Amino acid sequence: MVSLFDPRLVELYSQHTLESHDLSTIYDLAANDSNNDVESWSFEQLLGFTVHLLLTTQSSAVQEQLSQLIPKLGSVAVLPLLKILDRIEPHNPLYSVAWQSLNQIELYPLAIGLDQTITLDTAELSALAIQVLAPLTQVDEPSVLLLLHQLISPKTWQLLQLNSLEESSSLIADIVQCDRSLKVSVISHRDHQPSVLTETPDYPRLEII
Repeated sequence: MVSLFDPRLVELYSQHTLESHDLSTIYDLAANDSNNDVESWSFEQLLGFTVHLLLTTQSSAVQEQLSQLIPKLGSVAVLPLLKILDRIEPHNPLYSVAWQSLNQIELYPLAIGLDQTITLDTAELSALAIQVLAPLTQVDEPSVLLLLHQLISPKTWQLLQLNSLEESSSLIADIVQCDRSLKVSVISHRDHQPSVLTETPDYPRLEII
């Protein structure tokens, strides 16, 4: 099959959507947390600080602000959010915040970030990324599916297909096991039923005079 993957489109759809007021919010948060000249920071430094503050802040209001800002960072926000989900227990409130941020990332940068995570070959994160990405690729709109094929690497598509086959095999195995259990149950129940042919009532004998 000919690959439709297009690195130029990947670069285009990976871009952040931060606006000036979003940057001002990050600068204000950074100024309260650091003495550095935050306005001279690179984009990577902004990303690192934003994720760092999400992990360390004790303020639920700041967490809520960050959960709205992080999705606008584009595809680069996916990997740190997956790391949070992989390393933090589900009962931790930060776990829900990370999921919320991940779900708010737009489809195409989210797919790109998940694909890039999968290609890192980190087993735990790759498995989580495939779990998130698989439902996103099951779309009915041809134009959306075409663009996803241009944004997701061939290797990742192969892993998605393998994952789908494994899930189907697991489902079939569960159905077969359930069917076998049902048959055993029916046979066992039948074997314990009294036989109407072999067991006759002990009627009193009648003497013929």
